[in-house]
Amino acid sequence: MSLAFRLNLVLTLLVLASALIGGGLVIRNAQRAVAAEAVSTADLTLQLLKVALAHGEASGAADRPETLVPVLRDIGAAGHLAIRVATAAGAETVAAPLADRAIAAPAWFVSMVTPPADSLTRLLELDGTPGMRVFIRASAADEIEESWDEARPLLVLIALFALTANAIIYLVIGRWLRPIYTITDAIEQVSKGHFDQRIEALKPPELQQIAAHVNRMAAALQHADAEKSRIARQGLSIQEDERRALARELHDEMGQSISAIKAVAVSIRQNIAEREPEAAGSARTIEQISSDVYASVRGMMSRLRPGVLDELGLVSALQEMVDAWNAHHDDTFCRFNAEIDGLVLDRDAEINVYRIVQEALTNVARHAAADTVSVALSVGGQGGAGRCLRLTISDDGTGFEPSTVRRGLGLLGIHERVALLGGTVSVESARGHGVTIDASIPT
Repeated sequence: MSLAFRLNLVLTLLVLASALIGGGLVIRNAQRAVAAEAVSTADLTLQLLKVALAHGEASGAADRPETLVPVLRDIGAAGHLAIRVATAAGAETVAAPLADRAIAAPAWFVSMVTPPADSLTRLLELDGTPGMRVFIRASAADEIEESWDEARPLLVLIALFALTANAIIYLVIGRWLRPIYTITDAIEQVSKGHFDQRIEALKPPELQQIAAHVNRMAAALQHADAEKSRIARQGLSIQEDERRALARELHDEMGQSISAIKAVAVSIRQNIAEREPEAAGSARTIEQISSDVYASVRGMMSRLRPGVLDELGLVSALQEMVDAWNAHHDDTFCRFNAEIDGLVLDRDAEINVYRIVQEALTNVARHAAADTVSVALSVGGQGGAGRCLRLTISDDGTGFEPSTVRRGLGLLGIHERVALLGGTVSVESARGHGVTIDASIPT
């Protein structure tokens, strides 16, 4: 449950409670007014009837219901009173019934403000006629309608106030919490590695303090990331320098030594071939072993630092790598295509692209079980920032599910090398549909 929803819920409940209290007070006042008016009507009617009987307006009729009823009917003719006469014998006569009409007010309001029947009923016992009683019951219909006419505007006003207040609360809370969403979005971007994300000035001072801390955190992470990249680039540069130096030493020292051993073995074999055939065979064995060791050393030198990369450039080095790879993998064929005329890469970019392709082909050989592999170099753009080198490596092998496989199998090294060059890389794969690596490297 979000903070905005909680705040809106609490404040809405408070507004609703206030509206209910206000509506309850209005209805309570209406109840009192209706009860007071109806009771007053019943009391007034009782007094009028007493006065009429006292002055003899009903003389001679008090002891006869048939003559008393018309007089009572005239009193209740307006329909606001219900009057009935009960004799000592138990007979009852309705002198004036209540008018049967609908009350112009909602049923819920009528049920809430209608006074109890006992409070509207009055009893008059005739002194001259023992046992004869007159029951008077006042109607509250007119008072209810009048109260509804007075209460309706207040209830509508309360409802409008509640709706308006709730709408204002919703808008205000949304506006107040908008900076929080800005902060959370920025934190999410930082968590994804976008350390250049910054939050602009926010109006609430408390949120501005939080934004300032987030900006400082992002700046610190950006600096740390830049430092990490610098150290990593330096490490790769040192690594490549060491590989180059080791390859040179292998060529200069071990290569020459092996060549010398082979030359000596050839000389021995030629000089003693006729006199000592057995020794000549041993010399031939030394010669063969020297050739094998020299070939192995050349392979090591090529892996450590391909000489063709320094001599002829990236495209020729990759073509040589692909040709050598095809020669050693009969079950899989690798196609190579390069269209990067006019694109100039520095030494670090060339060696890293070479290593990326090398690592990718190693992965294909170990894990893909593919029939064909494609390595393509082309010129592309990177967000309008200028030209870039686009490297695409794809195979038709078994593939994998990126969501269930950890970034291993050499993919981590590929990601790191592309990131060090300031580029972007994406890996697309699905089970049974091969793998496609697409990298963009700025130049």
